[in-house]
Amino acid sequence: MKSNRLFRVLKTLAVISFFYTGDLSENSYPFFIVFQFNVVYLFSVLIELDFDYIYIDTLLSLFIFLNLIIFMTSKRYKDRYSFLLCFITLLLGMTCFCIQDFSRLHNDIPILNTFSIPFSIFILLSIGIMILNFYPKEQSK
Repeated sequence: MKSNRLFRVLKTLAVISFFYTGDLSENSYPFFIVFQFNVVYLFSVLIELDFDYIYIDTLLSLFIFLNLIIFMTSKRYKDRYSFLLCFITLLLGMTCFCIQDFSRLHNDIPILNTFSIPFSIFILLSIGIMILNFYPKEQSK
């Protein structure tokens, strides 16, 4: 019973650290703010029926958010392979979302801290979740 609570807490902390991951530009915003802007933009495009200007960032942030929902709703030991696949797609999606142009990267430490610290916390927590996830549940006697 305690491991299920630990599992839920680790997943919640991983998602929170994922939401606070910023991109690698000079004016870095956390993912949850960029996601809100992209959802508003996507709804405005859908209302106007002007599909000529849908950017890949908008669809990518929606894809990442849907993967986060799958990430949070996965059950322990039952959905372990879908959790692993979701973790890999979140890594690839966030890497594509944050690192779009390598020529804009600077040697500034604060820019790298907005990306590297929350993203490394997300990776470490997700690895801990996977370790808990691949062990079978305790058998009650």
